Order: sequence, then structure tokens, then C-alpha cells
Amino acid sequence: MTRFLWVEYLIFTGNMLQVYKSPFFLPARTSYRDPCMTNRLGNAASPYLLQHAHNPVDWFPWGDEALEKARREQKLILVSIGYAACHWCHVMERESFTQAKVGEILNRSYVSIKVDREERPDVDAHFMERLVALTGQGGWPLNMFLTPDLQPLHGGTYFPPEPRAGRPGFTQVLEWLAERWANDRTALQQEQQNMLHHLEQSLPLPRFGPNSHPHLPSGAWQQETLEYWQDRMDPVFGGLGIQPKFPQPVILSFLLRQAVQQQDQELQEQLVQTLDQMAAGGIRDQLGGAFHRYAVDRQWLVPHFEIMLYDNALLARLYLEAWQAWGYARHAHVARGILQAMVRDFRLPDGGYISSLDADSANEHNQSVEGCYYTWLPEELVAELGAQDAQSIITHYLTQPRGLAEGRFTLRLGTDITQLDTVEHTLAPLRHRLFQLRSQRPPPARDDKVLTSWNGLLLSALALGGTLLADPDLLQQARNLAEHLLQVPWQQGHLVHCRRQGVMNEACFLEDHAYLLQGVLDLYEADYAPRWLTAAESLAETLEARFATHPDLPWVMTPVETTTPLPSRMELDDGVLPSPNAAALVGLSRLALLTGREAWQERCTRIRNNLALYLARQPAGGAELSRAWALAPEQAVIVEIVGAWEDPRTQALLTAAARHALPGMVRRWQPTTAPLPKTLHLATIPPDDAPKAYVCSHCQCQQPVTLPAGLIALLEPKYSSTS
Repeated sequence: MTRFLWVEYLIFTGNMLQVYKSPFFLPARTSYRDPCMTNRLGNAASPYLLQHAHNPVDWFPWGDEALEKARREQKLILVSIGYAACHWCHVMERESFTQAKVGEILNRSYVSIKVDREERPDVDAHFMERLVALTGQGGWPLNMFLTPDLQPLHGGTYFPPEPRAGRPGFTQVLEWLAERWANDRTALQQEQQNMLHHLEQSLPLPRFGPNSHPHLPSGAWQQETLEYWQDRMDPVFGGLGIQPKFPQPVILSFLLRQAVQQQDQELQEQLVQTLDQMAAGGIRDQLGGAFHRYAVDRQWLVPHFEIMLYDNALLARLYLEAWQAWGYARHAHVARGILQAMVRDFRLPDGGYISSLDADSANEHNQSVEGCYYTWLPEELVAELGAQDAQSIITHYLTQPRGLAEGRFTLRLGTDITQLDTVEHTLAPLRHRLFQLRSQRPPPARDDKVLTSWNGLLLSALALGGTLLADPDLLQQARNLAEHLLQVPWQQGHLVHCRRQGVMNEACFLEDHAYLLQGVLDLYEADYAPRWLTAAESLAETLEARFATHPDLPWVMTPVETTTPLPSRMELDDGVLPSPNAAALVGLSRLALLTGREAWQERCTRIRNNLALYLARQPAGGAELSRAWALAPEQAVIVEIVGAWEDPRTQALLTAAARHALPGMVRRWQPTTAPLPKTLHLATIPPDDAPKAYVCSHCQCQQPVTLPAGLIALLEPKYSSTS
């Protein structure tokens, strides 16, 4: 049995994500793997690597053994990078890597290395940068062909097994490179040297140095960043670009901050439209609450169905920030649904959260089909719910245009999308029945490795959700996750990036420390427990000790003591994740304000000065870094609440401060009996014991206020929040 599909493979073009299509016939997914044959990946912890454990390819994991073999035998290297929930990684695996012919060529002429991009973001970032420089595009699966000394010869994303739609077949590429390496090596090496020259011209040059202090005004580059991304907004259906549509929450969050700070009504309307269209579209699991990775069309109708932890952590925060800024209840409703879905579907018994849910699941014929778990046919609804109830679902969720995926329909709210929360409440019994019916289907596979960095992003979202939604359960989930992350993923005193079923990967990265630092600080500003501030200081000290290379420069991606065959990197630009350097700079800036540690404040100032020139030249990369500029001493706002914790007046002030906070503000609480920190710069303290709020900005403090209305009056002019 065969099915006709459009191949859709993800690529980067410049700063935008795109999907390209080509038609072909694909056999129904069955197992091509030989369960009696296991390669080196059979001992891997990564679910993605384990998916290739029964290939006829003699795969190596990334490491010294594979690289030494290539050098010793002077063989070409194939580095093939993907992740467990990647649909087209699955396609290439079953089309090519399960085939005996492909295995024979690779085993004879190559050293084949399989990499989980989520497990080794450093390896992925290195080769992705080179692929984009060589071809102008990139994505996953990522396949790079290298010389024995790791220099690139050729690369691409998805390769069909045979030539198709103008793309070379995988076996064709393998045989061509192998033949040239064997018989025409000198010419191939000369071409490779020319390619290196091209790479040197194409890869980003150092944009700053320890002696460059341009002191460029931040407003100029932030305005350029705003204009760059605002020009790419879809005026009809919202979002960035036309199709496919990626939510890109990091960019949307930047635009949201700019809309609020500049009181830009037009941009606000564009963003509200974007958030509403996404929430109503097929990209959102209308029954479960989480978001799929991206939509293949302009209208957000049909997604690629994988569900990623990092996407949902960032989207939950985005919707919470929108509710905080503009007060639309439906945005709070969507954020709550995302967080509840993560707790329900992603949390492990030990307290960590898994990485993703696969796009594919089994249909009634036990064939793996993309989106089968999430999609419906009208006749299924009638059979399961009865004609009358089915018509209610069809009226609200299967309206024109319908999102068609593999002959089945995605659910999309087709009625007034501004009433999303009301519709979901009204249809709650029917939605629950459908959810329970769906739960009886074979579920998508889970990538159950726990990534410290992604869990740190979720910690931030849970803490913010618990605070803004006044949800004690979400706040407790944040505390539980923080306790887990501060105790479990550690080995010999070092934080580790990845673990699965008790097995820890020794690698660690800047993103683990930076995102966890941010999450712990967000939790501190949710319940003000001193232990979180203490933990944040410890994380910051470790981050500085392990990832800093110069007092004036940002941090490298891997620990300075790590020996690696790849050059060290400073990740400055945002990708699907926020820039790790932006997160680190924001975290250290917040700590400097909260603790008054001048050395940290000076360090952050030097980094900002050195990054200003880069941001002026590369404004598209400054979305997340802009948060750090708002935390500069001359820009930041410090809110100090002083009062007994159990006093309702104290709680009212804390709630008002949280509800009206935006980046650029840090918040502290102190009991009445505690000495006020020197950051308040007040010579005299009012003598009464009533709870008070102190607001300090531009290096000076206002007189304290005792009522929430007074605090809001002090904050609103600075942040233009109307909620």
C-alpha cells in the first residue's frame, strides 16, 4: 500500500524559517528495522539515537572513537543530526538508513555519526551554521559530509532515496563523494579549500572585542529590530512570514514589549490578532491545550504535529505577558491550558519534564500516520457523540476552511475567536468526552529525556503563571520543578544538560545554567523565598566560573575547561530558543539589582557596551538581548515591598507589583523587621509599621506608598500598561 504525500522539509533562509515541498509516493510506515541487528547506538540513552539502533548502518555516537577512526583510516565522515519528534527525520530513516544498500556504502566508505541535536546543541549549532553558510538554508534532518579533519565537503537537509524534484538521491550523493575521495582526492581537497575560503567570508566575523566600547544608544538598534520584525508580520492572519507559520514566541514577546512601551496601538492590534489566530487554529491542540510546533499554511490550520516542551514553555509565557499587558481573559485561559497540558502530559514521576511528543501515531491499521492522534472525521464524531452533540462540535471546530491532514481534519475554532474561553467553557462536557475518546487511541511516542535548559524555561512559565493567574497549584508545580532541577541533574558538583531514565550525559552548556538561573529568579519573584535567591547567586557564580573567557565579553557555549574538536562559540542570536547569552546577561543583571553586587553590575555594563556594535549591525538578532538593556542601572525599576508576609495589605501590594511588571523591573520583599537594602538609597524611613512599596528608578527612589492604587500610579507611566 502506498500513499501520496507532499514532502515538507524545514529550512532556514536568512532569519526566517520556511518549509519546502516536493511530491512523492511513500510506503505506509511499517518497521524496516532488523530487531536482531543492533549497532553501537543500542547502548545510547537518547530516544532519537535508539530509533537508529537497528539500522544496517554502523553508526557511532559523536565522540573520540568515531573521529579517531576517521583520522586513522582516512575515511569521509557523515554527521547526521535530528531529534526524536522530527517527522522528516523519521522519513529519511525509513527511506534510506534502513536500506541494506545505503548501509553497505556508508560502512565501506564513511564513518557515520548520528547526533541528537537536543542532546548536543553545540554540535548542531556548529554544523548548522556551516550548512547555512554553504547553501543558504538549513534544518533537520541535517546531513553534513566532512573530511577526516572535520572540514565540510557537502551538506543538506532531507535527501530522498533516489533523485526527485531536482534533488539528488541520497545513494547518489554517497557514491559520488566516495568515488571522488578515492580517485580524485586532490581536486576534491582543493575544492574543499575554496569552500573554506567561502565559509570564512560567510560565517559571522567577530563583532566586538574587549577594547571596543562604542556606547551606541540602545534605542537606535531596538527601533531597527522592531522595524525589521514588524515588516515581516502577516497583516491578514498574524504571525511572521506567510507560510509556513512558526509561532516564534521570542520575537513576538519582543514586539509585545515594544508595543506596550511605545503605546503602539497598531502593533498591539497585530499582536492580539496573531495570538488569537494561533489559539483558535489547528496549530493549537484544541482539546489538550498545548501547541504543535508549526503550521504548514498561512492560516494556522494544519500543523506539523510534534509538541515540544520549549515551544510551550515560551508560548505560555508569551500569552501571560499579553494578558498582563492588555488584560484579555482569553489569553490567560490559553496560558493556563498550556501549563496544565505540560503538567499532565510531560511531567515524569521523579519531577522532571520530558522533551517532546512525536508527530506520528498508529492508525486503525497499525500504520504510523502523522497527526492521527489529534485529527477527526465528521462520521467519527457522529458515531461517538451522537448526531446532536457531534453537530455542536462540527459547528464550532470543523468550519470552512477545514484543516486537512492525511485525509482527516484538524480541530479549529471557527466561531468568534475573541470568545475562545467562553466557547470552551460552554462546550466543556463535550470537549471532555472527546478528549477521553482520543485518549483511547494509540498515543504518539514520547522523547522522555529530561533537558535541564528546557525545564528551566518551563520553570519560568510555571512561576509566572502561578503568580499572574493566582494559581497555587501552578506555583507549587514551579517549586517542585525548582527543587528537582537544583538537586537531581548534577554530577560531581556540576549541572548536566541531559538525562534519561537515571542515565546522565556529562555534557553541560551555557543554556542550562542561564535558563535555570532565569527560572529560579522568576520563582523568587513569585514567592520571595530566600532560598531561591541564594540558589540563583550560586548558579550565577558557576556560570561565570565555567563559561566566561574575558571580563568584557559574553559567555561561550561550552565550559572553558572542556576539550572539544569543535571551536568554542558565543551564541548571541535567538533561534527556536532564546539566545543563551541573552538569558545569562538578563539573569546576571537581575541579580546585580536584587543583591546590589557592584562587580556583577559592572560586568553586565561592559558586556552591554561590547554588544552594542554587534546589535547595531545585526538588529534582527537583538530581540531577547533587548531585555538586558531594560535592566541597565539607568533604565531599571526596583520595587521593594516591606511588610509582614501574612498581612493582607502586603499581599495586595505584592499582587499589584506582579500584575504591572514588565522586563526592566525587579521585585523584592522584606519583612518589616529586616533592614532595608542599600539599593533603596533612602536616608530616612517612615516610622509606622504599615506595609509599604518603594519604587526606585533612574538611580533615585520615590517616597513609599501604602496602597495598591498608589503603586500602580507609580508604575503605569513607566510601562504604559493599561490593565
